[in-house]
Amino acid sequence: MKSFNEKCDSILIYLKELADKRQDVMELIRSDKLKSDLGIDINDPAFGYLCNDKKFIDLDRKSGYFQISSAGMAFISHSSFVDIQKTKEEDVQLKWYETQNAKDVFDNFSTTQRNSKLALIIAVLSAILTLIGLMKK
Repeated sequence: MKSFNEKCDSILIYLKELADKRQDVMELIRSDKLKSDLGIDINDPAFGYLCNDKKFIDLDRKSGYFQISSAGMAFISHSSFVDIQKTKEEDVQLKWYETQNAKDVFDNFSTTQRNSKLALIIAVLSAILTLIGLMKK
């Protein structure tokens, strides 16, 4: 079962490959050919999203033929929905780690502050004892 983004990519890649085969004229496709080749129906939300929301597919509602638009061709030539989704997921994970790190620093602030004061006291006492030892010689 393909995810929504994988369906969007496969539709656009399929239409781009068909358009690349025919350099003289952009080939029009029927919905039944898309369903037989990719197993994706024209009523699938991915197809509606590409057609209506993104305008990556030009659809003639009277004849039922469709083709990839110039915007769809430009998009799939340089990017993909799967890549964009992976980038978004990585950004969310990085933000979570940054938030968690900030939370940990805030939660451990009193312990860190106490440890730094203790280290300062030990350093000062060591310096005083060293000076006393040097003076007795």
